[in-house]
Amino acid sequence: MTSRILLTAILGAFLHLAAAICNFAYAAPSQPKIKVGVSSALLGGAASYGLDIQDAVRFADEKLGKGRFELIFENDNCTGKDAVSVAQKFTQIEKVDVAIGFACSSAALSAAPIFERAKIPVLITSASSPKIAHAGEFIFRTILSD
Repeated sequence: MTSRILLTAILGAFLHLAAAICNFAYAAPSQPKIKVGVSSALLGGAASYGLDIQDAVRFADEKLGKGRFELIFENDNCTGKDAVSVAQKFTQIEKVDVAIGFACSSAALSAAPIFERAKIPVLITSASSPKIAHAGEFIFRTILSD
């Protein structure tokens, strides 16, 4: 998959997510920002995917969200261990409303149960393991399985 296709898929997914939750954001402009946790690989071999995710989310927030979202970026290093730490931070400390990202399947599958227990929707942007389809009712993805 080329970087351009991945970026388009991520941007499209975020725009759909933003449009779905913008209805109540437009209704009362004084409401607090919607907290969006963005987990991706920002360093190392998978950083090209992670940085594309980060750029797409920022672009969508600027163009569609007009700053109504509070974006919280964390590096999951494409590892299950780091993704669990990120998911715990997002659910317990940051108390995000929604999470997006996860370029690698191992990270997505490790973090999914934490988000599922917290009932926080997650939009997985580029991880492609077939197991993601059954990761939970709050876990969604934008690309096909391997």
